[in-house]
Amino acid sequence: MKPTIWIPPDCNSVKINVDGALKGSELATGVVIRDSSGNVKACQIIYDGNWKGFDGAIEAEARAFLKGIELARDLHFQSIIVEGDSQLMVKYLTETITSYPWRLRSLIVDCKSLLKTFLNFSVCFIPRSVNTVDHLLAKEALNKHYCHLWVDSYPDCISNSIISNRVSAI
Repeated sequence: MKPTIWIPPDCNSVKINVDGALKGSELATGVVIRDSSGNVKACQIIYDGNWKGFDGAIEAEARAFLKGIELARDLHFQSIIVEGDSQLMVKYLTETITSYPWRLRSLIVDCKSLLKTFLNFSVCFIPRSVNTVDHLLAKEALNKHYCHLWVDSYPDCISNSIISNRVSAI
């Protein structure tokens, strides 16, 4: 059964929600890492205004997964759950598939390699309706054209969704 609300991880893990967004030649990613209480441990937006290619939506999603995993590694988390609303990316990262679109190959291989460095990890699909916080972050990057990392804080654009997720999880 697919979740209809954001569900916090257990107390030994963090949950990383990721989303990619595309508008014309502008690509952006949003990442949020939260603990079992729903507290934001970190969030990041990355803007790339010079993207060129054919299937930007899936590339944006692949970059978002990679950036989320890299951020968790950089912050020394050991047990992670990565969630995103791209069923295709979740399939690429969880199934034994060896043939990927060439534009995604290095991103997927990097994700899989990095995931193996964690003590525990899982990669899960969640519906877009549940993946709101990181979607708002990706939109923020697209609208404001900048990159930023917050540690133990977050921008105002996601405040309402963070509070709503905490209340829903109780």
